[in-house]
Amino acid sequence: MGQSSGIGKNLVFIHGSGCNKALWAYQSRYFSQRHNVLAIDLPGHGLDKGSGLRSVDAYAQHVLSLIRQRSMRSPILIGHSLGGGIALRAALDSPEEIGGIALVGTGARLRVAPGLLTSIKSDFASALAFIGEYAFSPKTPRELVEKALREMGKASPDVLYGDFAACDRFDVMQEILGIRLPTAIIVGRDDRLTPIKYSEYLNKNISGSRIEIIDDAGHMVMLEQPAAFGDALERFIDASGR
Repeated sequence: MGQSSGIGKNLVFIHGSGCNKALWAYQSRYFSQRHNVLAIDLPGHGLDKGSGLRSVDAYAQHVLSLIRQRSMRSPILIGHSLGGGIALRAALDSPEEIGGIALVGTGARLRVAPGLLTSIKSDFASALAFIGEYAFSPKTPRELVEKALREMGKASPDVLYGDFAACDRFDVMQEILGIRLPTAIIVGRDDRLTPIKYSEYLNKNISGSRIEIIDDAGHMVMLEQPAAFGDALERFIDASGR
């Protein structure tokens, strides 16, 4: 995991299923100029050599533990997909420890197609190809898609399966009405894995939340449109008073 000393707010970047902190490389470099940035490799991902966890709740407790270990005061959690679910769960479990949440390409429920879960174990390469087909806007350059898939391919099939299974069991649709933290919701207009309606539901049910839809981007919006995504995130961070 990476951490930089800054003079602004504490920012914690949480990646999605089968990914790692490299997902946030652009944002980590940019925001560390003004803020204290922690980009996490979840257990079993990236440079973390442990085993993946089996529930969003367990991942959320892991993230909260890291925050406490580093004495990070009122961090803003920026979570993508599974990472967004982790941010939601952490905000629900320990709101007094969190300064705000930015939910990226995620939802209050994250159901996964049964066929994808099956194929991860039976044909990992085909599962990655399926993800590549649906996770990006049709306008995204193929070389960027292939680079992202190579990074995801570093995760073991068991870790990727565990992540997607955790997503499939995740459901806080009836709980998010209780969130009172500053909340940003960012989604790519072409997101087919967590469609805009997921983000609209979050926006409707989290009091005071703000939603930003990024053009020419799919599920991997922070990779596909890093400048537009960064602008949206920066507006939220600057407006967040905690």
